This record gives sequence, C-alpha cells and structure tokens, in this order.
Amino acid sequence: MSDASVAPPIQIKAPSPGKYRWIIMWLLFAAMVINYVDRQMIGFLKPTLSAEFGWSETDYADIVFWFQASYAVAYLLWGRIMDKIGARWGLGIAFGIWQIGHIMHGAARDLSHFMMARMVT
Repeated sequence: MSDASVAPPIQIKAPSPGKYRWIIMWLLFAAMVINYVDRQMIGFLKPTLSAEFGWSETDYADIVFWFQASYAVAYLLWGRIMDKIGARWGLGIAFGIWQIGHIMHGAARDLSHFMMARMVT
C-alpha cells in the first residue's frame, strides 16, 4: 500500500465562542461584586440600625457571628449540591435563595429576625 492511497485527516474548525462568553463573564463578575458589597453593608449600616433597633455591641456581634457561621457551613454543603446539579442550576438557585434573604431583611423587626435574614444571605 502506498502513501498516496491514505486520505488526509479531516480538519473540523470549531465555532468561535463569540460575545456570549463575555456576557456570561460580566454577569458572573457583577454577581460577585454585588455579593461582596452586600456582605459589607451591615457594617456600614450598623450605627443607623443600632440606633433604630436598640442593638448593643453584643447584639451586633451575634448577628455577624451567625452570618459567618452560616457562610462557612454553606460552603461545605453548597459545594456538594453544585456538584450534583451543576453550576448553571446551582448559581440560579443560590441567587434565588439570596433574594429571599434580602426580602427577609425588609421584614425583620427584631434581633432574631435579622440573624435569620443574615444567615440566609
């Protein structure tokens, strides 16, 4: 058999990803920035909220503690959920839960309500 009888391999050109990937990247970046701003907002609003609701320093510390504790636990649990359902659905569900937490802040009327709302966000 000669080399002339062997057909050259077929080269398939992959489609270019286009602008779609950049839109997704900017949406993920925006969500990350909003998340970091959201985490710092309770500290920024602390003087106003403490005056309005009569929180002591210990009360504020309790809110921050339970937020950080729930954040740590959520990292452990949500990672397994993301592995099972995938990033697309996982991010959508996480964003929905995050929005419920924000709604809970609007309905919070005492210290325990704020703690629960912070734990959800």
